[in-house]
Amino acid sequence: MSKPQDATGGAGTESEEDYAPPQKSKRVFRAWQPLGQWDPTTDLDEFIESELTRIAQEKMAVAGITKLSSFKTHATDLHLWKVKDVYRSPASGLTVTRYKCPLMSRCKCLAMLRVSRSPTLISIDESNMHQANSHNVDQSKFLTWQQRESISAAVQVAPLQTATSLRRQLHRTSPEKAIKPAHARYNIFVCDNTSLTQKHSIAQACATIGLCPSKLNHFNATWAAMY
Repeated sequence: MSKPQDATGGAGTESEEDYAPPQKSKRVFRAWQPLGQWDPTTDLDEFIESELTRIAQEKMAVAGITKLSSFKTHATDLHLWKVKDVYRSPASGLTVTRYKCPLMSRCKCLAMLRVSRSPTLISIDESNMHQANSHNVDQSKFLTWQQRESISAAVQVAPLQTATSLRRQLHRTSPEKAIKPAHARYNIFVCDNTSLTQKHSIAQACATIGLCPSKLNHFNATWAAMY
């Protein structure tokens, strides 16, 4: 396939000024704090694994989370922490596994654990430790993680309840909607036999809530004045 020709008849070339080299993603350097270490040659494997699980539970409980019933669990999880990536060095036998918070994508939580395993040492470190408010802002487009947990708990208590009943229970625990009068939708029923006094009262009521009387027939119902 021939190269494109420029206006002078020669092969089209891109000037150095127009060329933009690809931008490299910035590498994030984390500060790690040691939480514990063990010698696999002297400590039992069951004891080491129980200690790793205990530390993972404590670090998740700092943010007020003890379980996430609505999230799928995997065999590779460390308590509730999810595997982010694994590094292996066949020469030295070192394996480094980094675990991320399960709410990392929802709440932009940067808390992370790192477990390093070698033939002579097993250690666990943490970075960006959890805080009590680490998961206050849920950026999910649909249900928040608190709502998912509420639904899961309600279904476990009463598996045979209807969707309507579950929706009513969640509605009692959710904040009420606040709709500004100017944004509300109204339906005004004015009969042919409505007197001028009644029409005047309706017009005053509409003006109070910010509804234009000339557009009474273009709104749908949440408030009605029937005569």
